[in-house]
Amino acid sequence: MLNDLALGVKYFIKGFTLLSHRQLRPYVIIPLIINVLLFISMIFCAKHYFGSFVDWIDGYLPTWLHFINWLLWGIFISVFYLVIVYSFVIFANIIGSPFNSFLAEKTELLVKFNCKVEDGGWRDFIKDLPRTLRREVRKLLYYIPLLLIFLILFIIPVIHIFAGFLWFLFSAWMLAIQYIDYPFDNHKVAFAQMKVMLSQRRLLCLSFGSLSLLASLIPILNFVVMPASVIGATIMWQTEFS
Repeated sequence: MLNDLALGVKYFIKGFTLLSHRQLRPYVIIPLIINVLLFISMIFCAKHYFGSFVDWIDGYLPTWLHFINWLLWGIFISVFYLVIVYSFVIFANIIGSPFNSFLAEKTELLVKFNCKVEDGGWRDFIKDLPRTLRREVRKLLYYIPLLLIFLILFIIPVIHIFAGFLWFLFSAWMLAIQYIDYPFDNHKVAFAQMKVMLSQRRLLCLSFGSLSLLASLIPILNFVVMPASVIGATIMWQTEFS
C-alpha cells in the first residue's frame, strides 16, 4: 500500500525530470503553447462576461451600494481560480490529446530503448488523429455520468460533508486515467480492459493523479503539468502495466 503511494510520487517526479530532455523537447512545445493560449483565453472570456454581469448589477443598485462591486470581484477571483483551473485541465487535455499521444509514444521509445527518437512527422500524427479523438470521446462517456453523480453528493445531507474529499479523489482518479490512457491506447488496449488493470493498482493511480491535480492549481507550473504527467504516466505504464 505505502509502496504504491511512493511509486505514484516517483513517476510524477520522473515526468518533470524528463520534461526538458532534448529528445522530448520538440513534442512538449506544442502542448505547452496550447496550455498557455487556452488559459489566457479563458481568463479574458471570464473577465469580460463577469464584467458585463457586474455592470448589469450596477444598473439596479443605488450609487451608495456600488461598493458591492469590490465584494463581487473578490468572490469572482476566488471562485474563478478554482473553476477555471479545473475547466482548464479538462479542456487542455481534450485539445492536447493528439499531441499527448505522440509525446507518450516518443517517451516510451526513449526510455525503453534508450535510443534517438525519430520524428515520424505530421503523417504519423494525422494517421493517429481519428483513433485518438475516438478514445477521448470514450473517456468523456465514462467521465460525465460519474461527474454528475459526484455533483449530486454536494446536495445530499450528511454526505455533503465528505463530498469535497470524495470530489478530490474522483478528480485524481480521472487525471490518472487521462494521462496513463495514452500509452495504453497507443498499444491498442481496450478502455474497459485498462480500467480493470488500473483498479488493481488504485492507490498507485490515486497517488499519481493527486499530485497532477495539486500541481495544476499552482500558477505557471500548471502549464507544464500536462506534458510532465504524460511522460510520467508513460514510464509508469511501461514499468507497472506493460
